[in-house]
Amino acid sequence: MSRCFLALVVLGAMLFQLPESVLARPPAINPKTALEELDFGVPQFTYSPSAKRVLAEISLRENQLLELGQWLSLDQAIELALINNPELSASYSTIEGQRWSVIAARRRWYPYLSVEPSRDSSLQFGASQRQNSTSAPIPGSTITSETNQSWNIQANLGWTFFDASRRPAIQGAIRDLNAQRLLFDVAARNLVLAVQVAYYRMQEQMRLVDQYKVITLLATLQLDLAIERQQQGRRLGNQIQQLRTTQRAEITNLIDAYVALFEYSVELSKLLALPGLSLVIPADAFDSPQPWLDPLDATVAHALGFREEIAVALQQSQAQSWRSSELLGAYWPRLDLLAVGKLDAFSNMSFVNGEASPNSQLNAGPGTVGIALNWSLYDGGIKAADAAKRRSEARTLALQADAARLQASAQVRQAYVRYVGSVLQVQNTTDAVSDSWSAFIGAIGLFHNNAINATTLIQTQAQLVDALTAAAAAQRLRSTSVAELYRYSARWPPDVERLFEQRGAQFDRLRPGS
Repeated sequence: MSRCFLALVVLGAMLFQLPESVLARPPAINPKTALEELDFGVPQFTYSPSAKRVLAEISLRENQLLELGQWLSLDQAIELALINNPELSASYSTIEGQRWSVIAARRRWYPYLSVEPSRDSSLQFGASQRQNSTSAPIPGSTITSETNQSWNIQANLGWTFFDASRRPAIQGAIRDLNAQRLLFDVAARNLVLAVQVAYYRMQEQMRLVDQYKVITLLATLQLDLAIERQQQGRRLGNQIQQLRTTQRAEITNLIDAYVALFEYSVELSKLLALPGLSLVIPADAFDSPQPWLDPLDATVAHALGFREEIAVALQQSQAQSWRSSELLGAYWPRLDLLAVGKLDAFSNMSFVNGEASPNSQLNAGPGTVGIALNWSLYDGGIKAADAAKRRSEARTLALQADAARLQASAQVRQAYVRYVGSVLQVQNTTDAVSDSWSAFIGAIGLFHNNAINATTLIQTQAQLVDALTAAAAAQRLRSTSVAELYRYSARWPPDVERLFEQRGAQFDRLRPGS
């Protein structure tokens, strides 16, 4: 490792005072060549107090990110998202609700039982007394009271053994359940892709932050050198203004990279449903993923055969067709096997001069068994119209399946083109970064020896910044395009399928009654 590279790392550590955990992370910047005799000093920002204040504030924000951040690998982030994300849990809850709809439809095969109770009660009170001609009471008066209560219970047990709408209702509910299960897979795949995209963008911004720090330090050193030369009596024209403008531009790039880093960290934390102000910091190195080995035609064929969006539209189309049959089946007669039984109970309580005389009876009425016919002959064509509407919706959903096939094919092809282009861009920008670093380090040496002016140095520095930015973007695009190829071809990235199956098993264990 060159002495120049060691000096860059030391400068970053002294200025930004990063924790040891950050310094232990492999630095992203690795200039291929450097002038061995180039002696870097530590910029004191003596001539740039406002820039020093801005960089001190940036360092404070970086420390906040490190305090709130959790260092996570990509696999850990995906696992947390599958466990914590509420939208995925809500999608599974919808599956559970649709599962009960299937159960309710199947229970139409069960017999039904109804009980109709009734109760009557009455109270009678009377008194009798004998009298003589003088109206004097004669001993032997009689006081009576009587209470009567009766209960009637009728039990109806029935079973619908023929209902033309029952089977279509069950089949429609099953198709809706299948569609909802597929939508859960779609939600999981979209969540995984969203986590990957946010993670790769954070890696890109972290690399740019590391690189922009060094560029800012080097720009400050050249500004200090130019100001010291001017103080020594050298005529530099507007070179100092040019260098100061360049320094501010690099600080702006650094601020923009930090803002983007925080934004993507917040987005990733939201996807992972982390509590409070927690943030995510990528722990994986910003390296190229495994290459995509399948050719384009095989990738498109796999997508057309396994994309859940296509199957969802087909299942929903079939569900609407069954709903149409269910409505038309309601015009057929319904046959029920019925059994009716009655139970009568009577209770009487008489009181004569305070002496009780109870009496009760229990009679089971004659039961009846028969077949009941229910037939709605005409409803004005309401169900027929509704059935026609469902058939139209079924055709629309079938066409949506065709549109989903076109969409899947287009998404795969676009992702494949981006992947092929990003592979070439990674190769090209890697060489461009190496050449730009060599040119910039060489330009610094020439500037120190008064062989070139600030304008040439600034142009070389701008070329380096463009190369670093393009290289980071190319690396992120390559990683993202591979993730998109997995998503759009209906495949799980390595190890993610295992995490998804584990999460599905956890949902099943949490299901009521499981």
